[in-house]
Amino acid sequence: MRRVWTSRGVLLPLLLALAASFVFLGRGGHIAEASPFNPTLSTSLASSGAGATSDINQFANWGTSPLDPNRSFPASSVYFTPGNWGIPNCAGLSVANPGACPIAFNERTGEFTSITTFGLFGTTQCAIAIPVPFPNGMRNASTDPSDSIPAGANFANLLADANPPDGIPDGVERWNNLLNNLIGVGVLPATPPRERQTFNTAVFGTPVWVDALTYDPGLLGGATSAPLGYATTFILENANPTNPPSPGLISDTCGLSNLITERGLASPSGTVHRSNPASPGTSVFFLNAGSQRDADQGPSAPSEPTTFVLPGGLSGSGFVNSLDTCPFQPNVGSPIAPAGAPYNGDNGESPPDGIDAVCDPNPTGSDGTDIDNDGYLNRADNCPMVPNGLFVGNNQQDLGEVLAGPPVDGGPASDGIGDSCDLNPTVADGHFHTALKLAPTCVGLADSDGDGWCDASEAFLGSNPASSTSTPESLQVPGTCSDAKDNDGDGSADLNDSGCQLPQHDLSIKKLNGGTQICNPSNTVDYVLILNNNQATDENAEISIYLDSQPSYVPGPGPFPAPGKSAGSVTSVTGATVTASGPLNIDGDADVEWLTKATVVVKGGTASTTVHFNVTYPACGSGPNATAVDYVVSADMCHANDIAPLGVAPLFGNCAGGPADGGQDANSGNDGVVTRSVDDITK
Repeated sequence: MRRVWTSRGVLLPLLLALAASFVFLGRGGHIAEASPFNPTLSTSLASSGAGATSDINQFANWGTSPLDPNRSFPASSVYFTPGNWGIPNCAGLSVANPGACPIAFNERTGEFTSITTFGLFGTTQCAIAIPVPFPNGMRNASTDPSDSIPAGANFANLLADANPPDGIPDGVERWNNLLNNLIGVGVLPATPPRERQTFNTAVFGTPVWVDALTYDPGLLGGATSAPLGYATTFILENANPTNPPSPGLISDTCGLSNLITERGLASPSGTVHRSNPASPGTSVFFLNAGSQRDADQGPSAPSEPTTFVLPGGLSGSGFVNSLDTCPFQPNVGSPIAPAGAPYNGDNGESPPDGIDAVCDPNPTGSDGTDIDNDGYLNRADNCPMVPNGLFVGNNQQDLGEVLAGPPVDGGPASDGIGDSCDLNPTVADGHFHTALKLAPTCVGLADSDGDGWCDASEAFLGSNPASSTSTPESLQVPGTCSDAKDNDGDGSADLNDSGCQLPQHDLSIKKLNGGTQICNPSNTVDYVLILNNNQATDENAEISIYLDSQPSYVPGPGPFPAPGKSAGSVTSVTGATVTASGPLNIDGDADVEWLTKATVVVKGGTASTTVHFNVTYPACGSGPNATAVDYVVSADMCHANDIAPLGVAPLFGNCAGGPADGGQDANSGNDGVVTRSVDDITK
């Protein structure tokens, strides 16, 4: 999956859009967890005629009102245009090859405006919503990575008209080198986009530059995203992680909305830029978005007191890392006063310093808005109590996780905790949430209830075409069978709905065998996972193996918590194909866990399928495991076409099966996780 980072404590222009936007489709996101992360998407067409050249207007909203308990600032988003839409192919457009695209350089192809809610000075409510328009609109730009230029100081190279001097910004006629860097580390696909649009503005004298990249289906997000259509992502140059943010007065980003128009005709030429499908029917636009990470919420940590700003743990409580001045210690502050964005437990101080009492070295007295004197306000500082500013080195750097490679859970690589104070600087700390939102549009046919679904589509998919409160709930419409809603109003939701039923399966984990002692001379243990399938035929399945050290380590009160422990690693798997494997930290404590995911063909009939995997544990009594530690090895299995995400509960939610899924699975025990405790011999 794709990696992302987020901006914290930056100047106003940096808050207008996402730092980077990538896909979290498939079984990597925590879709099954309760969360206030709930963006909305609406889409309208200037003309709904089949084959018409039409503007596409989209409004994506994560909430900007200080009274909205669901407001959030996402870590990622990708907008999908149905694959039957007409989009010009501009791959290979460059100064040397201007004929590669029917639309010329710098033609106006769209509009973009964003609104962000933020807090000021590290102490005020996060309650000021500011619109940031781009009066020059979106402009057609080069798609050739071989002809790139660096952004330059204040984006001088991108904004210049020097190479060639023809009245067009060089960043339009040439590829932005930041994008090559993102390709190099695997964030963006190696295949160039079908279209690139750029837009820029200046706010309070600070330049802003954004690249909008549109890829052919399946390139951004892999094969699972291909049915959703063309994928468009926005890359904000201001949030380039290799260029640390400058100190500013803005400390919190608490909400976002984007208004995007893709023009039907480019201007001034009048060349077709977007056109409706030639065949009438319902087409669906999608928004796939992911939240930021929250390191101190989960089953191993107590709940934080409020959900007002951003989604947190499994219960939806807490603060994400970018808003949490004590990211590894559950906050103790009151959620009541003041209204709006919370002060993270500062209500006993006057004036509040932004540091929650659980890690504040002086919890009853104010330490000022910049406790470490590094130039960054406490709530705008990714290491509030460790100097990491402009003149003390490691300036707000949060690259350790990014450089370590894609996180195994598919979420944001940057966790919003600065490398200087991160207990696990090479691991993306904290769980995250994903949301897949859809916006149907009816082209060329009747839509009696005006809900975007053509009457004929609703009749075919089992919803009521005369009621806007009844919309399709079907496996044929991604997201409608896992959104916890009774979309068609028939009294059954998600996997209980007849439109969401899968063929019956009866896959099960029979047992997990393995050793119980893991100390020297050998710290590697072989485990045997035995799988059964009562179907007559073989079944494709997915398994996950999860390691966690016990007991969980949740840092106590104090300003400088100690690093957590390591649960070891899965070093080999036979009998299954590994799809992802690596460290992670998503259960709410400070210990590093390990997750390995793999696909396997489970034999049908009475035969059993055996998977071997080796686990190498840290040596007993050394390093972070200086005291005796117990370990837990868990294994879980899902059918390959299950609705629920792959993973070991409570990480990603249970597999489909049992009473909750309407009887799809004859074996209600398949939702269970097989767990093996491994005792440290030194205890």
